[in-house]
Amino acid sequence: MASCNLLVTCRGERNKLVELSSKSGLSVREIVLQPDIVDPWHSVQLITGHFAVCHGSMLSDLQRVCMVDSDGEVARSLR
Repeated sequence: MASCNLLVTCRGERNKLVELSSKSGLSVREIVLQPDIVDPWHSVQLITGHFAVCHGSMLSDLQRVCMVDSDGEVARSLR
């Protein structure tokens, strides 16, 4: 079921996804991404409950889209 919450992709020392409540604006949860997910740009929550995360940069050898679970673990990836 769709929550209509806002999902924010955060880059920095600890890359993570932050889900904010659409009603209160408060943080619902934070999902710390695995260290091999470098320079995350965009993410969406899938109907399966997983997240699709696009990451990498033009200067990086690793650019891909990963399907990530709610623990931040990569379930699948595409280059």
